[in-house]
Amino acid sequence: MSNKLQTSQRKTMTQYFQEQVGRAVASMPELISSSEAKRLTLNLVVAAQNSIEKDGNKFKWTNGNISDFLSQLIMHVTAGLDAANNEVYAYPYKNKMAVMPSYKGYRKMVKEHAVGTPVTDILCFVVREGEKFHVRYGRDGDDWDYESITFNTAPVVGYVTVALYEDGTSRVMEHTLEDIEKRMKANPAGTSPAWKNWPIEMGKAKAIKRHAKTIDIRLRPEVERVANIIDEDDFESFKDVTPPMIMLPEGVEEEIEEEETIPEPEPAPVVVKKQKSKAKQTKIAPEPVPLPPEPPEDEEYSQIPIDWMEV
Repeated sequence: MSNKLQTSQRKTMTQYFQEQVGRAVASMPELISSSEAKRLTLNLVVAAQNSIEKDGNKFKWTNGNISDFLSQLIMHVTAGLDAANNEVYAYPYKNKMAVMPSYKGYRKMVKEHAVGTPVTDILCFVVREGEKFHVRYGRDGDDWDYESITFNTAPVVGYVTVALYEDGTSRVMEHTLEDIEKRMKANPAGTSPAWKNWPIEMGKAKAIKRHAKTIDIRLRPEVERVANIIDEDDFESFKDVTPPMIMLPEGVEEEIEEEETIPEPEPAPVVVKKQKSKAKQTKIAPEPVPLPPEPPEDEEYSQIPIDWMEV
């Protein structure tokens, strides 16, 4: 597909999802403004489209995965997650467009939508050989103490995350290297090159995400209701918003040119032989006779351009 057709299709998809999300959040102006919802929708749809192209355009939109993606889109947009800030990712997985918050997104949702005592932050510590991390787990909170060695470059032995609550309490979670590696290998998109370039930072991200997923969050009931009530009749109109030319295969212009017929001269047709190389044209002055001269036996006139014969 040419770049022009791809751009047209991307615009159509983006406009469609922006309209649908705009309709969904119109009843919740106090939760998110229409302009912010439009911006976050644009960023997440662009992320999805980029992931499709990166995957070789093998993913195809259907009524089913459009409905699922739209539900996920509404929930993540109303949660305030911004794909441009790497707070949420979208990538094709099997026959669906998966939407997954990053560790930044989970941290943001936990801080804004946690059930019960509000969470103010989630800290992450990289524990290396020679360092000590002491924890005393309690029913109402955990007591912890970390003895770090400044500028320690010893091998990492694990990660520890601490969720801080507004009332001054905290909850500690330990993460072994095996825990981190297990989640790295479970990534449906495969092992990212980032694990080779920034293994410590990627390990911290996995640890924060793992801890954040243990904290209950709850979106507003109206958000879940709107996200779960998707009118599939809307998808019938979606089929028509993409111009038919978008679906044409690449190279169709060349096929049309090949089907054009070549006019034949009157009164007698002349067979034009196709040659690999351009034949040298011989200039012949036309004689003032009503009919064109008969071709000689050596078929010299078979190489005369058709334009001249039409004249």
